[in-house]
Amino acid sequence: MGSNSGAGYNGMNDEEFQRLQAKYAAFNRTDRCGIVGCGPYSTMQKIRMGLACVCLLPVFRLTFCTTCCVLCYMGCKFASLLPTSWQRPFAATWGGGCARAFLLALGFYYIRETYHSPESSKKIKPAPPIISNHIGMWDILYFMSSHYPSFVANTGIAKVPLVGRICQSMGSMFIRRDANDAAHGDAAVTGNAARMVERLTDPEAPRMLIFPEGTTTNGQSLLPFKRGAFLAKMPVQPVLLKFEYDNFSPAWETITPAVSLGLMSVQWVNTLKVEYLPVYHPSEEEKADPELYANNVRLAMAKAGGLGLSTLTMTDKRAYHEHIKLDICQKAASNDESRKQK
Repeated sequence: MGSNSGAGYNGMNDEEFQRLQAKYAAFNRTDRCGIVGCGPYSTMQKIRMGLACVCLLPVFRLTFCTTCCVLCYMGCKFASLLPTSWQRPFAATWGGGCARAFLLALGFYYIRETYHSPESSKKIKPAPPIISNHIGMWDILYFMSSHYPSFVANTGIAKVPLVGRICQSMGSMFIRRDANDAAHGDAAVTGNAARMVERLTDPEAPRMLIFPEGTTTNGQSLLPFKRGAFLAKMPVQPVLLKFEYDNFSPAWETITPAVSLGLMSVQWVNTLKVEYLPVYHPSEEEKADPELYANNVRLAMAKAGGLGLSTLTMTDKRAYHEHIKLDICQKAASNDESRKQK
């Protein structure tokens, strides 16, 4: 894997940059494309990216990905017109195929799945909820292609063109979790938890995918798990996702979706390894204490994947991004001032 050189970033000197990276280690970019994906690039990187552009690889890939999104949306729209008993089977088959085609177009030619016990097979019924680490949007595409599960999403996602309809066809649970929710206090949290338990214990509901960290990381550590997924006292299926790369990391950290998709499109091959750990059955003590249950599952996943344990949260991530944005603005202002002086 590539890594950042450790040189100062924009207006920061080396020491400030290193302190920032150490403090927010779980959210650092660890590839060779820079902290916001805009370089500086090495000569070899420029050659690889230039060759990909000359071969029109990004054009073909992005066109194919867009087509997959549109076809998936159309299929989900059509599924809503079918008899109720046919809707989900059709949407899962159609949507899962489109998701796999999307990943294939981006260079995920082969996805290696490892099952550590027969009980971890995705064909086991009833299926326990999936508990996974979260690295980027590619995680959701993989799970769409393999399980087509429901998942927890922000209410704003339901209004996004194309994506909203697809999420609805997956039976996703939409909740408010933006900064404004603080005004709702414990009532909002309690309500979301009750809905989560109701969904997880409903035998007719689709299998649920949960990212208990609540946000993405660079894939090298696990953040504290939120307890919502563990309130139902059910067994859970821990899954570890690991993206291997040489130049650009698929991790969705400090870069925009457009930059991420663009750099993925010029990376010739992308690799994903998926580990299905043994289904975790809670003890009576864990059932009585969701915090303990969540932490023990986290420890088991970290040990199995050789991952670090971070104490950072979504609040820390926002602070890290603000540091980066501020430094970019300061650099831009400095450049403008230099041009005026000339």
